[in-house]
Amino acid sequence: MMHEEAQLVIMLRNSATGFLETEYAAMPLAEIGETEALLVNVFAAQGEGGVNIHMKVSTPEDVANWQYNAIYDYYDTEVFARDAASVLEVEDVVNPTWEIVFAWADAERGGAELARKVRAMLEIHRAELDDTLRVIADKEGDYADGV
Repeated sequence: MMHEEAQLVIMLRNSATGFLETEYAAMPLAEIGETEALLVNVFAAQGEGGVNIHMKVSTPEDVANWQYNAIYDYYDTEVFARDAASVLEVEDVVNPTWEIVFAWADAERGGAELARKVRAMLEIHRAELDDTLRVIADKEGDYADGV
């Protein structure tokens, strides 16, 4: 029996309808590694200068109510300043979530190059999230009253 390797497929979103319509790229999940748990979703969209990759990232597990605001308060989106066009907080979600957008110039470079970029962004996110969780570990009293 032949086992196919699990793939992360990035779909291209139609700018007029908002629907994901065609496959833009695919990459083996193994190339993303353990950081896959931080990825909520990813898609491609045509931008002014070409294709942009939109990645939503979050926490690997549910956070306590008090941690939700604390994480947003201490998470520094500037860690992506060199690598991403924008990083936005996503509201109305269960766990802290950010949408990272970066330009991608060449779909023909395929899954390996894009997988390296996706993994790099996820690793930046993981490092910042780990730092944030360390900083807020003793701040429950500061946030628990507002919950």
